[in-house]
Formats: sequence, C-alpha cells, structure tokens
Amino acid sequence: MIGLIVVVVVLIASIALAILASKVWHWAHVLVVVGLVFSTVGFSNLGYRVLSVRAKYQKTETDALASLEEVESRIEAINRGTENGGMVARLAEPLGLDENAEEIKSIGDLEHQLRMVNRVRGRLWDNVRPLGAPDQQSFTVNVAVSDDAPPLNITQGAILYAFEQGDPSQGAAYIGEFRVVQASPRQLRLEPVLQMHPDDLDRYFDSAADGRPWTLHESMPVDTHKMFAGMSEQQLRAILPEGSVEEYLRHGGPVQPDDPPRRVMGIDQDGNLVGPESIDSAQQKIYYRELRDYAFEFQEQAKRQRELRSEGLSLQSNLQQTLAALEGAKKLGEFRQEEQRKLKHDLAGVQRDLKAITDHLAAVEGQVNRAKDLLTQTLAANLRTAQQLSALQAALAGSPDLNTNPTGSSAAGDQHAL
Repeated sequence: MIGLIVVVVVLIASIALAILASKVWHWAHVLVVVGLVFSTVGFSNLGYRVLSVRAKYQKTETDALASLEEVESRIEAINRGTENGGMVARLAEPLGLDENAEEIKSIGDLEHQLRMVNRVRGRLWDNVRPLGAPDQQSFTVNVAVSDDAPPLNITQGAILYAFEQGDPSQGAAYIGEFRVVQASPRQLRLEPVLQMHPDDLDRYFDSAADGRPWTLHESMPVDTHKMFAGMSEQQLRAILPEGSVEEYLRHGGPVQPDDPPRRVMGIDQDGNLVGPESIDSAQQKIYYRELRDYAFEFQEQAKRQRELRSEGLSLQSNLQQTLAALEGAKKLGEFRQEEQRKLKHDLAGVQRDLKAITDHLAAVEGQVNRAKDLLTQTLAANLRTAQQLSALQAALAGSPDLNTNPTGSSAAGDQHAL
C-alpha cells in the first residue's frame, strides 16, 4: 500500500514538474522526461511483482518439497511397512487402521495374505444380475454385469456358486452350483450342475425372474469358526436353520455328558487348544463345533435326492406292475370262478347221470338176479321133469341101459332141456 502511495506521489510530482518545465523546455524534451519517469515507475512495479511472485512460489516450493518428503516417507512406509509409532499414527486414519495398531504391513505382505485368502475363498464377482427367467427346458440363465464394472474374466466350463446378495434373515439364500456354457467379458450363460429340488428350483426361477443381484464365487465359501464369532444369539437364529443353530450357540461353551468325543476340545493354561492325546491334562474342556464342507454337503444331498428319486420311480414302477398283476389276478380269479361255476354245473349233470346210471344198474342187477332165480328154478324143474321122464321111459321100454344108467339118461334129458 505504501509503495502504491509513493508511486502516485511520484507520478503527480512528475506531472507537476513537467508542467513547470514546459515553460522553459521544448515540449519534446518534456515528453521524453515524462516517458522515462512513467517507464521507470512501470519497471519498478513489474520488478516488485516479480519479486513478490518469486517469494510466493519459493515458499510454495518449500512447502511442496516438505509435503513431498512426507508423502514419499508415507509411500515408503506403505510399500515396505513400518513399525515407527509416529508414522503408524499419521497413517492410521487414512488407511483405516485400528487405534492400537503398532505396525503397518508392507504391500508385499498384504498381497501375500490376499493371495492366501483368495486361494481359500477364490475369486468372487458382485452385482451380477440375471437377464430374465431361466429357460424352461434346459434351466439355463443369462447373467451380466454393468458396463462400468470390470470384465468378468471367466472362461467357459468354469464352475461357479451363486448366492443372492442381501441379508440372509431377509430371504437372501444360496441359489446353486452352475457351469459356464458361454462366456464373454461382461455376460455369461449358466446351467445348473446338480439336479435341483423343486423348492430350490422355484427359488432359482423367482430370483432370476425378479433380476435380484447375485454374487458368484469361484469356490464354495469355507466354513470357519471366526465367521460367526461375535454374533448374538438373535442374529444366529435369524440366519441359521433351527435344527443346527444350537451347535453354533454352544461353540466354545461348556461340554455336556452326551457330547461325542470328537466335539470336545481342551484348552491349556495359555489358552491354546490341545490335541486329543492331551485332553485329560487340559485346564478346561469346551464344545467345538464341527466345520462343514458345503460343496461336498450339497453334492451329497443332490446325490441322495437322485437316489431317492430313482427309488421313488422304481417303487412307482413296482406299484404299477403290482397293480397290473393284481388286476390280472382279479381277472384270473373271475375266470377261475366262472370255470368253477361251469365245473359245478357239469358236476351236477354228471352226478345226475351217475344217479340215473346207478339206478339203471340197480334195476338191471335186480332183473339179472330175478332172471338167475327164475333160471335156477327152471333148471331144477327141468331136472325133476327129466328124471321123471327118464324113469317113465325106462319103465315103459324096459331098456337095460335105462335101468343100469339112469343118471346118464337124466343128464341127457337135462342137456336136452337146456
């Protein structure tokens, strides 16, 4: 401000002197002097501004170099890691570290941990949306990511596990295991690997038709005890089935007399788990929940469902065959009953014929017996008559043959009579 006042005063004085000098100087000389004065003032102003700007930028450069040194030290700490308490404190908030953190791990260590996690968990892709309901025949479905999302980088033939995004207590659930049949950078065509239960199939169709976002996992998530650590009983009951929630609630708690030995773990005096060989010397025994291999469990469940479905179809086939055999047996029974009725009718006729024959035989036998009796009587009468005739003939003729052999004559008479 003072410099500006001085410049204004100098200019006013120069103009006043120029006016006074114009009375004795040539006007050209006056203009030259005034021009020199104005040029000097302008040059001085420019020099002042240059010095001001230079001082300003020198200060900015100094501050920038100091900031650059701090940033480089932070970058070095992030790249290589550090245990410097001051640096850890300065980076705690930007990196989201815990307040009690004592060190910062290097990027190499973090990348190694990430690779180890990915090796166990595998890659995953969020916000993958179905592009409509699945095909009714093949059950295949098209899914895609948004245009601003990174490419999927999934190859054809890969196996993926689909989960609905959201809170499981609000209905988000596991969809199923799928195989990639067509792959492009931002779109996939998936088909189910395992045959789905009707309830699972309905959930799959509803989720795809509604376009609910999915998370695709390269590997089935691994069950760990840390996953449910710190969750309240209410939270566990909201997301876990009623039949298995108790073992999650009991994990780390006291054992019960009927607990199987494989679910009992020991803790030594340092708080470390001990093996079965040292369980008797453990300071404390706790219930230890069994970890599950969900991929294996789902495959076994699908296998069991196929077996049950095959058994059901076999039982239905056997039932149909049994019903057909029963129907045939009924028809055969009806045929046998009709045949029995006819045989009974024939038997009645045969019995009537037999009775008639028996009656006729009895009548014939009676006639034969009467004929025999009559014949016997006739023979006896003939014999007597023959004897009488023989005796009479012998008496009349006086034949010696008749006197000497009356029996022969009687026999001859009998033969003649016969």
